[in-house]
Parts: sequence; C-alpha cells; structure tokens
Amino acid sequence: MPRLLLRCCRRSLACCLAAALIVGVVLAASAVGQGADESSAAAHDDVGPQLMDPSSGFLSQPQTVDGWEILPTFPEAYNEGPRFPALSRLNERLLLLPLPPPLGREEWERPRHMGRGEPMSGTSWLNRPFHVDWFVGGLFGDELIGARLDQGNDAFGGVRLGWDCDHYWGMELRYAGSKLGTFDSGGAPLAGASRLGMADLSVAYYPWGDARWRPYLTLGAGVAGFSFVDDLGQRFDETLLTLPFGFGVKYYMQHWLVLRADFLDNLALADSGLATMHNLSISVGTEIRFGARPRSYYPFHPNFGIW
Repeated sequence: MPRLLLRCCRRSLACCLAAALIVGVVLAASAVGQGADESSAAAHDDVGPQLMDPSSGFLSQPQTVDGWEILPTFPEAYNEGPRFPALSRLNERLLLLPLPPPLGREEWERPRHMGRGEPMSGTSWLNRPFHVDWFVGGLFGDELIGARLDQGNDAFGGVRLGWDCDHYWGMELRYAGSKLGTFDSGGAPLAGASRLGMADLSVAYYPWGDARWRPYLTLGAGVAGFSFVDDLGQRFDETLLTLPFGFGVKYYMQHWLVLRADFLDNLALADSGLATMHNLSISVGTEIRFGARPRSYYPFHPNFGIW
C-alpha cells in the first residue's frame, strides 16, 4: 500500500508539473510575441488592396504576383461551418477544442485556422513545413518487473524530425533516451541502472490550425530498448513495442524559430518478462523550421520575402 500511494503521488506531481510548465511557456512567449504582433499588423494595414475584390472586400481567387502565389483568407461568413453541427455546439459549451474543418474542399478555400490562438497573418506554418528540434526534460519511470523491480526518475532528452503536411496535421520522427536508477521491491536502490532508448513515429493533430499558438495532440508507435540487471543479478536487454501519446503546445517566435513543450505517456507494452510501463515525460524544446516555399498569405509582406 505505501508503494502504491507513493506511485500515485509521483504521477500526480508529474501531471501538475507538466501543466505548470506548459502554462509558464505560454505566458512567457505571449509577453514576447505581443510587441511583434502589433508591429506586424501596422506593416500590413496598407498593403495589397489592389488584390481585393471590391464587391466582397476580400480575395475571391488565388493571385499570382511576380511568381508568388497569394492565398486568400476567407472571413468566417464564407466558411461552410462545422462538419457535425450538434457536436460543435456541445464542443463550445464544454469549452473543448474546436473541430477540424469540413472535408473535400480545395486548399485555398478551406479555412487555415479556427480563429483562435492568434491566427497567422502574412505567413503560415506551411511556409516552412519541415523542422528539426531538440528537447530536454524529465522522465518518471514505471515498474520494470511487476512487484520486483522499479525505476526512478531522471533527465530525459532527444531529437525530432518533423513535417507539417497540412494546417491541421503533421508527423514527427523521434529518438530519445534516459538512464534511470533501479530499486527492488522494498525500495532499496540497486547498483545498476536502467538504460532506455526510444524511437517512434507519431501523428500530430493541431485543432487550431494555422495560429501562432499551436496546441496539439499526438499519438505514435515505435520501439523502446531496456538494458539493466535485476535484483537477482540477471541481465536483461529487451526491446518492447511502444505507443506514445500525449499533448503539448508550440509557439511561433520567428519564421524559423519555434518554442514547444509537451507531456507524454511513453507506453511500453509488456513482453519478455517485463511489465507494461507508463513512463511519463515532461519536456521543453526548440524547433528550427526549414523548407521555405515562395508562398504568402494576404495581407502579405510588401517585399515578398519568404517568411
């Protein structure tokens, strides 16, 4: 019972730390980004009127200027509405995340964002759809062998390579590792440590679309390698199937720089004498965006530079 209580307290603390970390990143980045938003809005106030349809007041078709494709941003009145109206109303009442846009629409017709999280103006996440990032944080280990061997907590880090294939969807390839202390059933530390390495591919869903603040949900699949010596002196070198899932938030600092924080359950499925593990991780990181394409969004930057 004391061990179970300790485990519950440890995981509750991990969840609280994850929430506090993400809120802190959000508040800090908001203060930095407020001034940039005001200056960007002033620069865009008087550009591009010649591309607007006088009868409607917005771009009705994509425009090409000096080889640059200018994509329109439609007002809310021209959106077709949610895919499931009843569920959307329930969504708003419960303050849940907004639903994705309707299916079967052309890219330039479909709304790039849901009107939340400071929608992007003059640029887009898809202008640089690829990213590489590194992250650091903490890993809260779970039982290695049921009722016999437990893992401690320690530093955690790794790298990712990602691709935003849509305003609302992306993919990420991750490699991460850690070295956790091991403990016997009585809580006494053992001499060795558990060496953990993970590699997985995940799908990310961005419910707010093309916005400066980009919360996301993620689910993936991969493998994790565990190397350790148990309390009986037997060595284990095993590879387990993993299903990492969780949530996080990204903040668009500059056209090439993004801050992010996430909380994941690195679920490892039982096999080869090892238990099913919920190894929780909290991390913060920095993305470097690349793969710029000559595309802009009204209102666009007057020098037509690749944002």
